[in-house]
Amino acid sequence: MNRDKSFLTKISKKGVAARKLIRKREQENIKKIVTTFLKDSKNNFLISRLCGFIMGDGCLEDRIDKKGWRHNEIRFYPDNLDVANLFIDTFEKIYQKRPTIRYVKNYYRVRVTSPVACKYLLKISGFSKLAWRVPNKILNNRISKIEFLKAMFDCEGSVGKRNVQLQSVNKIGIEGLKKLLSKLRIESKIYSYKRGNPRWNINYILIVSKKENIKRFTEVVGFNHPVKQRKLCLLADVPERLMGESRKLVSARTPRFES
Repeated sequence: MNRDKSFLTKISKKGVAARKLIRKREQENIKKIVTTFLKDSKNNFLISRLCGFIMGDGCLEDRIDKKGWRHNEIRFYPDNLDVANLFIDTFEKIYQKRPTIRYVKNYYRVRVTSPVACKYLLKISGFSKLAWRVPNKILNNRISKIEFLKAMFDCEGSVGKRNVQLQSVNKIGIEGLKKLLSKLRIESKIYSYKRGNPRWNINYILIVSKKENIKRFTEVVGFNHPVKQRKLCLLADVPERLMGESRKLVSARTPRFES
């Protein structure tokens, strides 16, 4: 009996080692493809969009658990299917892997594991609510700047009766967004307020107001989020054709839902 157990243990260990070797080879192959893809700075707009989505409504996990297993997972929680699909297609174009998606009550949970993606993205910036920063080193052109802003506003932005705003507890991050808008000739202001619970962080609100700024934001940045884009066009009083402008980037592919 002990010999049988010993034999099975050896087989099991060999199986684990073989699977690890296969995964390692797969990761090395993907890394080569991704490295080649990212060397072309023209593709930076995709990374910029991905960063905006994760910083806005997502999280990136890179940790080793108590058993020594490493976890490299990216999750994204949008409230709109078009935005979820855009994230999925963007990630797949860059990292050759298609995230899964599940509908959970009033939002979508998009999930993917990728050591290659996590390692690369963490070199760009932090991604927690207090650690994220505008990734200026990859915002090397106008399109990249716009895609990052659009993704951030898709997640954290809203359209009110008189303005467009974005809220965050990250002061440095939101100041970076203000500077980025300014580079696109969109003026904005930052306000702050201390919330009721003393343990809560100060909340910062970035506001784009005045008709000329709202109109320019609509024409230059806008939203991928169709509901927010529609509200924005009505607020800015721009032609209806712009209401569907951002949807051109959204893939028509049917998402794969988790079982």
